[in-house]
Amino acid sequence: MGKDPEENYQITNVLMSFEDFLTPIYKVLFPEKEINKYELLKKAEEKLKFFVQKFEKKYVSFGKGKYFLGDKITLADIVLGTAIPDVIKCCEIKDFPWKEIAPILELLIKRLKENELKEYFEKYYLK
Repeated sequence: MGKDPEENYQITNVLMSFEDFLTPIYKVLFPEKEINKYELLKKAEEKLKFFVQKFEKKYVSFGKGKYFLGDKITLADIVLGTAIPDVIKCCEIKDFPWKEIAPILELLIKRLKENELKEYFEKYYLK
């Protein structure tokens, strides 16, 4: 968690945002009935873009430090660094428009994937 109540609040905010973020994704991956999967994938991709833009703005407002909330890795970094790439992979989103909507957050996630979360991606990442 964070170093103070404010950081803990921001980490909890990221975690709780994923419930809204993942709801349309679950509908695609676990449909309740016959669906138009293409239509649901488009909705899920739009929701993903919306949340990624929000996370980018928060990251920038926190100063674009080494990690989401500064100089110490937190649960927010782990969630952002694993969940977003996993959703992109699961939903088979090709050419996610990082450069247009969240280039700074993309760099954070890329750095996490290549360093702190490297072992996760080598062992457990969806192939």
